[in-house]
Amino acid sequence: MNAKCVEWPACRPERRITTTQRSAALVRTTRPARWGRQLVTDLASQGCGVWSDTTGQGWIQLELGRLELRCSSAGLYRAVEGDTYALDEFEEVAGNHLARFSPCGALQVGWTRPDGSRGTEQGPPLPPNRSTARI
Repeated sequence: MNAKCVEWPACRPERRITTTQRSAALVRTTRPARWGRQLVTDLASQGCGVWSDTTGQGWIQLELGRLELRCSSAGLYRAVEGDTYALDEFEEVAGNHLARFSPCGALQVGWTRPDGSRGTEQGPPLPPNRSTARI
């Protein structure tokens, strides 16, 4: 953890969110570490965060909540947890940042809630026979 994270109020353990909800997305890509590292670097400037090239995992803490990232053979797995009232906004912030990084807008982010319902979507519309884009 960097020094900024210790000083930033949202990263302090005493900050508690009273009602939380979780949402997850798998972004299919052949370069998950690149996108994870870039997302942490970009969003950590608005809060705090850490990326590990060794483990292929990272996290970002913002006022809206926490974003966890993990590389897998299928792509970049992302999970957000934050205030229930702000979950849509958090999905939009985390999803739009990633979608903007990709060349020609090739990354598609579609969030799924724990109950199986669909969350928000970011990125270009895809053909009906594909649920996520590959880079």
